[in-house]
Amino acid sequence: MENNQAISHITSIISSCKELEDIGYGRTGTRKIIRETIHFIWETGLNKETKFSKKRARSLSASKEENNKNLIYDHPIPLKIIIEMLFKLENIDEKNVELILSKYIKYGGVLITKNEDKILNGLGLQFKMPENWDREDIFARYKNANIEIINH
Repeated sequence: MENNQAISHITSIISSCKELEDIGYGRTGTRKIIRETIHFIWETGLNKETKFSKKRARSLSASKEENNKNLIYDHPIPLKIIIEMLFKLENIDEKNVELILSKYIKYGGVLITKNEDKILNGLGLQFKMPENWDREDIFARYKNANIEIINH
């Protein structure tokens, strides 16, 4: 699937989910649909890296890990934040959706160790960005937790 086709499908699904919420459907199901859509079409879609690919960006500690069971696939900017950005768009169109996805999910998810995930959680950064986030540095959560990301 070409990038234009992927963006078209993703945009259509986001628009449909927003319409469902606007008429009274709950957020849980619609947000889950968008999470899965972004993951399976944008991040790991046709001709893209698999979830645990050796080419995927990862922390320095994760690069030394032999067993994938000790790794977590993590989004540098939590998808919860990205989905909120998408829903707040004045115009949910292909251009705006692609701008957000290209900027904030440029590398897809990254691999970190389970211990690094615990560190992020302990800092309260599981589902949010640091208070001083400039909305530019997608790796700000990791820097805040002293987690070095490589292969990007």
